[in-house]
Amino acid sequence: ALNDLDVMSADIKNAYLSSPCEEKVWTVLGPEFGSKREGKRAKIVRSLHGLKSAGASYRHHLATCMEHLGFESCKTNPDVWLRPNKDHAGHEFYEYVLIYTDDLLTIGKDPNMILRRIDKYFELKPRSIGPPDIYLGAKLRKVNVN
Repeated sequence: ALNDLDVMSADIKNAYLSSPCEEKVWTVLGPEFGSKREGKRAKIVRSLHGLKSAGASYRHHLATCMEHLGFESCKTNPDVWLRPNKDHAGHEFYEYVLIYTDDLLTIGKDPNMILRRIDKYFELKPRSIGPPDIYLGAKLRKVNVN
């Protein structure tokens, strides 16, 4: 059954901008917003890189997405998400999503389907979707274990 599992990877595009801002932050608009808006105050509604809470906002939003998709965070490593599944013959297995900031590695019967579902919450970089060749600095290749 393990030989039937496949692996795909992808990168989340503009990860922090995908998340709602959990801080109450505002700014004064500059001339780049046009003469009618210049000098007015604007509420920041998306998490911006550099805000103290940006990483936490993104991580919370991503966790909510993963939970909505039926995944549970591993108790020993919160960046490993898993969910039970069954194949057509009724054999049980786990599907996994390994997350490192905005890098995703999916393992399952149809890892592309998992990525398509994540893409409904977070836009994925189209050119990044595919079989992984590197993950966390380690080169990867497919091998058959007999």
